[in-house]
Amino acid sequence: MTKKWMVGVMVTCLAAGTAAAQGVTSTMSDPPLPGRSTVVDASQQGGADFCAKVKAAIAALPAPGGTVDARGLADTQSCSGDPFGGVTTQLTLLLGASTISVRANMTVPSNVTVVFAQGAVLSISNGATVTWKGAIEAPVSQIFSLTGNGAVNFASPFRRSAVYPEWWGATGDGTTDDSAAINAAIAAVKRTGGTVLLSPATYAVASSVNLTRGHVNLIGSGEFTTVLQWRGVANGTVLDASSLNHSEVKAFQVNCNSTAGIGIDATAMNSTGVSIQNVFEHLYVANCLGSPGYDIHVGSSTDQQISETLFHGILLGRAATNGIYQEGTQTANIAYDGVAGGPGPGANGFNIRTGSAFIVRYSAGNSSVAIRLSNTILLANVQYAEWEGGGNPEAAFLVMEDGTGNGNAGPLVTIEDSRMAWLNSGSTKVISWGVSTGAAGHLKLARCKFDRFAGTPQIFVMSPSGIPAYFTEFDNTYLLTPVVTKGLVRRLFLSSSPSSDGDTSFIKFWTGGVIDGITVGATTVSSLPSAPLSKGRLFVVTDSAVISAEGQACRGGSNNVALAFSNGSVWKCF
Repeated sequence: MTKKWMVGVMVTCLAAGTAAAQGVTSTMSDPPLPGRSTVVDASQQGGADFCAKVKAAIAALPAPGGTVDARGLADTQSCSGDPFGGVTTQLTLLLGASTISVRANMTVPSNVTVVFAQGAVLSISNGATVTWKGAIEAPVSQIFSLTGNGAVNFASPFRRSAVYPEWWGATGDGTTDDSAAINAAIAAVKRTGGTVLLSPATYAVASSVNLTRGHVNLIGSGEFTTVLQWRGVANGTVLDASSLNHSEVKAFQVNCNSTAGIGIDATAMNSTGVSIQNVFEHLYVANCLGSPGYDIHVGSSTDQQISETLFHGILLGRAATNGIYQEGTQTANIAYDGVAGGPGPGANGFNIRTGSAFIVRYSAGNSSVAIRLSNTILLANVQYAEWEGGGNPEAAFLVMEDGTGNGNAGPLVTIEDSRMAWLNSGSTKVISWGVSTGAAGHLKLARCKFDRFAGTPQIFVMSPSGIPAYFTEFDNTYLLTPVVTKGLVRRLFLSSSPSSDGDTSFIKFWTGGVIDGITVGATTVSSLPSAPLSKGRLFVVTDSAVISAEGQACRGGSNNVALAFSNGSVWKCF
């Protein structure tokens, strides 16, 4: 220990004896050259403009590099050349409170760190581009100003994890238009990928925040602390995430301010604009009352690919028509995990027009229809949902629109482990599979609970003329919620729970109903146990029992099971 201390003392003395006048800080491993300081004042160097003085100061540094202090070059400065050309050593450049007009292209290499004091601004002139590969140390305030098509582009290996819109002049005061500053920050990191951090502030935006065609993360500080608030023309889009790839959009609020038509547009622009593998999470979108009136739009009206995208922790506020609107035949593998809230009366929580969707942990708020489906979708899987009817007397949890299907036997829709309750009078259908002409496909209900507190809601399943619809039920609990089928509906029970009156045969068929192609009616049988006229019972005939009608016998036995149906006044043996 004594020997090491002694060596250190000797080196310090040597440095003090040879270069004390120049303020040298010496180390054993990397001593400066005699007579050359590791800190050079650029204001004391010769040169025609700011960058020429900085270049001269760099040349005065020792070979290992050092620091150029340009804080003495105050007020307005100009730069007509690149001061970093040929610089390969480690360099730190200190900028003071001045505006430096950059009039030529410049590259900040990866071995250079630029430290901005409060008030230091690089003003990039029209036609000039600053390519940034080095590090930045700066306050969260303006350090760049762009004129015309002047630009700052961060390129690999950019030595910083994130940038701020405030660096380009965003104020976050809720009044000043910050859209240009936010878009400039996004554009700066778009080419090689990066993160734009939004401060806990309200950013007024008069034009769309543009995440298009990029690999950019846009991250705020929370759904109720960071806000993008629309201040533009009616029916605009607040956040355009077209053709975004491998990106994360997180932790802020999008407020359409009652005039924008779309809060977040997660779409693809054209045949080359694929949107894939993105995460949208912890977002609150509200007040999208313009046209078309979507909180979130997912998919492409021109059928471009949107896939492998997750929406997680989404709060839906007021919208004119839809909370989440999904479209496009190439929209597939979209997961909605943890969606809550609703767009209000007259609107749909989800409106899935095409493709496939997985909806998990959905706490449906106030809306006319919690989930509206087109009969052309591929599949929809709903799990762990809860709905209590909202404030609209005609509300429904799920509506499958009329149609003959998607050309592939119709859609498959599964609702599992969910609770649906009706709180308002005047209800007609809690689930409506087909509205007036019927819908093809397959509806599966598993481990669901249906509560009725008011009105007379129904689970209604109707098939198109001549086309079967399939309805499978497994281990559900129905409390005064009748199931009504109409048309060619093929229905399968597995461990259905009884209704509140203890009746396990809880079926109601419309007049002229069809069960698996067998028309109910024609022959009266008085010997069978009667059933309420509003319901039907399916009997299994086993052993040697025989029920005969219309010249045919329903006979059970050791090798076969016969079935008979009765609704109390008419029956059919088959």
